[in-house]
Amino acid sequence: MKTVTDYIGLHPVNLSKVYKIVTSETFDDYLFWIRLERATAITDFKIIEISSQLGILTPPHFIKIFKKHYGCTSKEFRNK
Repeated sequence: MKTVTDYIGLHPVNLSKVYKIVTSETFDDYLFWIRLERATAITDFKIIEISSQLGILTPPHFIKIFKKHYGCTSKEFRNK
């Protein structure tokens, strides 16, 4: 978020507040959504590689948020 706030000239707290008011979701939720959308396009890699590429440090955390968002694991999603 630091790069975004530097680009638009807002403090991270102010950006979060404005974003929440306008979209009804947090900026962090939006970033996770972008990462998860990217993860659905990456099909030739292992979970540890995908989570690393997306900046999510641990595969179990990646699996947890992916399942929460899509209702299935990334492996199940790829097999559909």
